[in-house]
Amino acid sequence: MSSLYEIMAGLPEGYVLRTYASLKVLEMTAKEVRDKLEHNDQEGNQYIVILGLSKQAAERLGGDPPRLGDVVYRFTLDGSTGVLKVVPSWPHERVTGDFNLQLSALFTTAGVPLGDFGWARSMRYPGTSSDRQKEADECLVPATRMPTGQTEGWPTLVFETGVSESLSRLRNDARWWFNNSKGAVRIVLVISIKRSGNKEVTIEKWQLLPPGAPQPVTRAVIDSFRYIHPAPMPPLVHQPAVSQHPYDAQVIKITQNSVTGGPLVLPFRALMDRPPQGQERDIVLHDQELRFCSRSVF
Repeated sequence: MSSLYEIMAGLPEGYVLRTYASLKVLEMTAKEVRDKLEHNDQEGNQYIVILGLSKQAAERLGGDPPRLGDVVYRFTLDGSTGVLKVVPSWPHERVTGDFNLQLSALFTTAGVPLGDFGWARSMRYPGTSSDRQKEADECLVPATRMPTGQTEGWPTLVFETGVSESLSRLRNDARWWFNNSKGAVRIVLVISIKRSGNKEVTIEKWQLLPPGAPQPVTRAVIDSFRYIHPAPMPPLVHQPAVSQHPYDAQVIKITQNSVTGGPLVLPFRALMDRPPQGQERDIVLHDQELRFCSRSVF
């Protein structure tokens, strides 16, 4: 995986390319993409690339509430180019939502006060320049990054969810979060959902190599970190985009009858931006919790 994000990288075959005309025309296109996904049992393309966006159009697309009728989407902006990820149906929303529920429950069990973290699904984060922005499917923001009366800071944990054909693009989205936050985003969970045929949920835990990793960073170096179980703590320092090396520290596959690659381990300090206190501990999702999070798929 390259270290630098590119707006067009990783798009699936058959993505829709349009020059912006109006919100009404774009809404019709988005509904066509959504309906085709539904007709094909949620397989295929879920992306629309929009060229020539004016500042006003970009603000409306990235505004709250969304401006494309009943179409649920996630929006990424880079200059005058926008990318819409059309969310096909409730199972995709529910997988992400069930992770929210499960993690919140595990935080409570670990003794983390409710006010020490928050979820920011609808939050659109600015990039390294004013004409860049992106929203996640879900993200976790610890209290240390939510100062009273100020705009929320970067999340520590981000979810990027999509259909199986979108996996390469979702990995590229992970790169956006690391690059633009300078490593303040610690972990990106890339979730790929396959609902047709042999149904499967794939979870990839992406993080950055530590700054002191052996140089040059070769495939062998990255593989040596992949073999460490549980995965090392994500770096707790900022890293400029040009020196970052994202890698999939853990891959979990969930089917109707099996879970491989688990448990999913999320280091407490990386999530909460502070050391654990009292009974607080790393958040671990075993097979039972992972099945709960993927229950809407099977």
